[in-house]
Amino acid sequence: MLSFPKPSPYQGTKCTVTYGQSAHLQPSHVPSKHKPWSSLLSQHVVHRVDLVLPEESFSALEEMLGALVPPAHFRVTAPLRTLLDGAFFLDLVKTGKVMVISEGVQDVDNTFTLLHGVLRMYLDRETYERAGLVGKTHGVKGDRSGKPRWVVEYDLKEASMLPGKKGFDRLLYACKNVFAAPITWLYSTYEPEPESPTLKPFHPIKFTTAPIASGPLQIATPPLEDLAADFTAPNPDFEELATDLYEWISLIRLSSPRVEASDAIDPYLSSYQVPRCEDGPPQTTTLRKVSWRGFIPPSWVRDTLAKVLVEAPSKSWLSFSATSFGKGAGAGDDGECTFFRPPSSGGQYLFWEIRRD
Repeated sequence: MLSFPKPSPYQGTKCTVTYGQSAHLQPSHVPSKHKPWSSLLSQHVVHRVDLVLPEESFSALEEMLGALVPPAHFRVTAPLRTLLDGAFFLDLVKTGKVMVISEGVQDVDNTFTLLHGVLRMYLDRETYERAGLVGKTHGVKGDRSGKPRWVVEYDLKEASMLPGKKGFDRLLYACKNVFAAPITWLYSTYEPEPESPTLKPFHPIKFTTAPIASGPLQIATPPLEDLAADFTAPNPDFEELATDLYEWISLIRLSSPRVEASDAIDPYLSSYQVPRCEDGPPQTTTLRKVSWRGFIPPSWVRDTLAKVLVEAPSKSWLSFSATSFGKGAGAGDDGECTFFRPPSSGGQYLFWEIRRD
């Protein structure tokens, strides 16, 4: 018998970097069909947003950031059947305006996600057979080290997904007889919506994601003034330069001491060096980091980045990152988008996108 190694959480993860020129932005009309906007909107469940920028830019944006309407989400305990009934189903689920995830670990428990109108159920073998629904195996084929799992998908936006239709009635039957136990859910709408009257009897609890400002931070910074020129001209070291810059931004987001100006760790313990500093020591810059943690709609992420770009001084640089769960909302299924605008770049930007196949 052949043994199959357990797949790594990072297996199949790819990082792509895009260098581009953004058009003039109007706060009343934010693009959605081109990068970076289309990539931000295609994220599933954003749970972390970080804005990193110099102190002087933060002072110019502080009032605007304080006036942002913070994203809100709800926690409710109810059976799955409740999500497929009433105004919640017709006004939010059928139109794809709501994102919902259930409690539990995807590879251990029976979990459910409802994203962009698509219901996905990750089930163990016993539950899958009892439900009588049509699905497909989930996980690495031939892996005998764990219990078999199945995934069942329903696109609830389809016209056939209504009571009285055979496929939908089969789903409702499974909800009544197999998925009848109450489940704890988190849900949020892609656009600001009032609390659903269908879920009101289950007493949903509202949470608001407030911004958390960190700093001032004294950070060892690479020379960024001529960075745009290195990307516009043909550069065989583009990949290495983009990777080093992304690593530096990520260390700031993680509050790593390796990028602090006062860091004096022994090189034997850490060989990290700030990029583009071969000719001398890095300069020290006072930075600010603004973070949001919660259950955040991708549309809010896109709109916030657009407002930041409109209000931020054009001569200053900034970084804006959004980390999301994948469509399975499970461990090791994260994706990430990071937008970086060099100083005095005239709308030029770098955009990193990490996704799992």
